[in-house]
Amino acid sequence: IALSTRALLPNPWDDLPESIEIGSVVKGNVTSIQDRGICVRIKEGVEGFVHISEMTLSPYLDTPASVVEPGQEVDLQVLKIEREKQDLRLGMRQLLSDPWQASDFLEKYGLNTRHQAVVRKFAEKSKGTFFEIEPGIEGYLDNDHISWVKKILRANDYFQIGEKHEIIVLSVNEESKLLKLGMRELQDSPWDSFEESFTVGSEHDGVVKNKYRSGAIIELPYGLQAFVPNKELVKEDNNSLEEGETLKFRIIDFIKYEHKVMLSHVATYKEPSTEGERVDRPPVQVVKKATLSDLGALSKLKEKLTGKSQEGEQATKEQPEEKKNSTKKTKEKENKEEDK
Repeated sequence: IALSTRALLPNPWDDLPESIEIGSVVKGNVTSIQDRGICVRIKEGVEGFVHISEMTLSPYLDTPASVVEPGQEVDLQVLKIEREKQDLRLGMRQLLSDPWQASDFLEKYGLNTRHQAVVRKFAEKSKGTFFEIEPGIEGYLDNDHISWVKKILRANDYFQIGEKHEIIVLSVNEESKLLKLGMRELQDSPWDSFEESFTVGSEHDGVVKNKYRSGAIIELPYGLQAFVPNKELVKEDNNSLEEGETLKFRIIDFIKYEHKVMLSHVATYKEPSTEGERVDRPPVQVVKKATLSDLGALSKLKEKLTGKSQEGEQATKEQPEEKKNSTKKTKEKENKEEDK
């Protein structure tokens, strides 16, 4: 036999005002903190649950304990209520103001503004990094914008989750609520000076920094790094390449506007292929357009040539007629002599 005095007491849910419905705003006190959320009492005998994802504007909240403490009074919005099942789901972030809607948003987070931001997660295949500047304000940093000189293929080789770094805003997408970030842009580009130091055809010592299945990262003087494919890494003695090894590399292309340099170790001991494997970009040929004065001169030349042609044709037509008249006169003269 199970006995309970609670069953003799009135059900507090029966006394819950009908005005409390989805969307209603209520106050409550934190009764317990769990890993996945908090329990909050809105009246004696009636408690609701706030999931960790509904506590702040940040999707990266690690623990509810970093936001609230037991007994703390909080403002809440009703997200779900089922009186018969005595199920009440509440939210806190719904009552927080959206920083993207703030009147001074662009002043605080607009183009070229600088911030301290926390590494939160990496993009697919680690091609970029998501930073959180403050709860609700997130930005994306592409690997190409981390450094002017380092060749970073995987962001997780360079950053750790939770690290804080200085970044600069490159663009603002208010529709997707995402900032485009940069780190290398915090400093001036060294590529103007690189253009003089790393001319095409010049050779430099390069250190093998990292090896990958398809190639390796090579570091040149001044810290300039480039990815070199395996076909350009073959050693003359065919021995394998080791990380930390120093080899000679030839600059086979330098593309300043792409911040890209192409290297080859093979080219340092073997003549470049003549089969089109490495073809220099042909110079742009500038074709001069004909001007109105040019067209006028051509027209006069045409008329002159046409005139000469017509004169020649007329002369050709007149020659047989002259010959005919000359023959006629000769015959008449002969006839007169015979008559005499």
